[in-house]
Amino acid sequence: MMNIDLSMTIGIGYDEAETAARKAVSDADGEYTLTAWYDKARKMGAPQEACSLESWKCVRDYAEHHDADVRISVNGDAYEFYFTRVPHDTAALDRDGIEGSHAGIAKDEFDNVQGG
Repeated sequence: MMNIDLSMTIGIGYDEAETAARKAVSDADGEYTLTAWYDKARKMGAPQEACSLESWKCVRDYAEHHDADVRISVNGDAYEFYFTRVPHDTAALDRDGIEGSHAGIAKDEFDNVQGG
């Protein structure tokens, strides 16, 4: 796994750290998706299904076991972000097609659809 260390202004928030991490990984070759993250100050991370009440170690283990390609540490692990390369032949969802297929469905019905 490639490691990138970013040094930013002390006391930055999660949103600023995530924006910087996304910028840093966008400079790497290829397209990446955020796989896992950890916020040391708030002692919380994601994916929440696996790591909501766990420590930073759960987030790292999750990322490693899901083949994350890039780890970005902001301010000495105050924030950690793990990204996985998106395969070049991955098809993107067609937003118009998805919205069209859900047109006319009431919100309560839509929310009750698995994956909807």
